[in-house]
Amino acid sequence: MQQKWLVAALILSSLTQAPAGTRIYKSRKKVIAMVGGRTGEAKLHFSSCEQSSNTDACVMAIDDSVSDEFSQCAHTDTESKASWKGYLENPAYVSSVRIINSDWRRLGMKDGLMEFTISGGGEVCYTHLSNTSFLTKTFPCDILTSYIEIKSTMEDAAIVVCDVQVRGATLSFPTILQYPPPKIELSDCDQSSVKGTNNCWFAVDGNSQHQHANKGYCAMSQLGEYEWWSTSFKLPAIVQQVILYNRIDCCQQDLTNFAVTVSAQRCGRYNSPATFNIKSFRCNLFGSNVRVQHMSKTGRVTLCEVQVLGHTAALTPEQLREYKGCFKDSPKDPDLSDFKDPVSLSAMEVNKCDRICRRLGKRYFGIQGGMQCWCGSKFGKHGKVPDSECGMPCEGRHLQYCGGDNRNLVFELL
Repeated sequence: MQQKWLVAALILSSLTQAPAGTRIYKSRKKVIAMVGGRTGEAKLHFSSCEQSSNTDACVMAIDDSVSDEFSQCAHTDTESKASWKGYLENPAYVSSVRIINSDWRRLGMKDGLMEFTISGGGEVCYTHLSNTSFLTKTFPCDILTSYIEIKSTMEDAAIVVCDVQVRGATLSFPTILQYPPPKIELSDCDQSSVKGTNNCWFAVDGNSQHQHANKGYCAMSQLGEYEWWSTSFKLPAIVQQVILYNRIDCCQQDLTNFAVTVSAQRCGRYNSPATFNIKSFRCNLFGSNVRVQHMSKTGRVTLCEVQVLGHTAALTPEQLREYKGCFKDSPKDPDLSDFKDPVSLSAMEVNKCDRICRRLGKRYFGIQGGMQCWCGSKFGKHGKVPDSECGMPCEGRHLQYCGGDNRNLVFELL
C-alpha cells in the first residue's frame, strides 16, 4: 500500500509540469457540483511557477504576500509577448483568476497587462484589451486545467504580477491508486485526411490485430504535410500511458517520425528509421485528448489501434447530452422553432451547436444540412426518420454527421 501511495504522489506532483485545459460551458454552480465541490468555490494553491524572463522572480506572485510594491512582485524584462505561468498543486476547475498589478506610473515601463490572455493547457479562457492599466482585477475563466498562464500579446512590454489568486474546485480521481491504470473511455476521433475507407474509428475499435486486410482494419491518412490522428475523452483525465499499434503487413515506415501530445502538451517523440510493432509512451499529463502528429512535410499516419491508459476525473453527470434521433424538418415550418433562423451556419460540428444552444438556455438542438444549428424547447412535429437520412458530414468536422437535407440530427442537453 505504501508503494501505491508513492505512485499516486509522483503522478500528482508530475502534473505541475504537465498542463492541459478543457473549457467549460455550464454555470459555475453546476460545475462545482459536478466536480464534487461540496463547500462551493475555494482558493486554489500553486506549487511552482515560471516566466518568460527573470525567472527567479516568478515566486513573488504566489507567496501569499499581497503588495503592489514593485520589489515584492514577479516581473519580466521588456520583451515580446512576456508571460507568467503558475502550476496548480492538483488539476482543478478554475472559475476565476484575480491579478494584482503594480502602479505603472512609477515604473516608466510599458504595461504588458493592458493586452493579454489568461489560459490553461493551451485553451484561452479570457482575453483582456484596454488602453489603461489596472491595479487589481478579477477575470472569469471556467476551465479544467493544471496550470494558469498569463501572456501579454504586446511587443516591447513587460508584465508585473504582484499576486495571482485562483478560485475554483480541485478535481478528484477515484482510480488514482489503481495499478496498472485502467483504459480511458474515448468519445470521438478525427484525422487530417482519410485514405480510402480507413477512417479514424479503426484505431479505437478495440481490435489490436496488426493486419490491414484480413484480421483488422487500421486508420490511415493520405500522404501529405504534417498529417495527424486524434481522439477525445468522454471526461478529462490524467493520461499515464499511450500505446500505439502499428501495421505489420506493410507501411511500418509511416510511424518513424511523429509526436504524441495530450491536449497540445508533448508526451513523446519518435524519430528513428527503426520500425516497431507496438510502441508505448509514458505521459503523466492531464487533458481531454490525444493526438499523433507526423512531423514531416511529406508523410502519412497509419494506426491499427490506440490505447490510452490513465485516471478519469470524477465528474457527474457523465453524460451531458443525449441523442434523440433523426427528424424531418420543413423550411416553411421549422421543427426547432424557438428562433426564426439557424443560430449558426459556419464550421459546424456537434460540440459547437451544443455550446451555442446551451448558452441560449435551450433544451434541444438539431444540426441540419451539414452546417445549420437549430435550438428549441421542443421537437418532432414532422416525425422521425431512419438515422441513415442524417448522414451528411459536418462542415467543421467531416468525419462527424450533421443531419441531412431538411433532416435534423437532434440531441437533448442534460
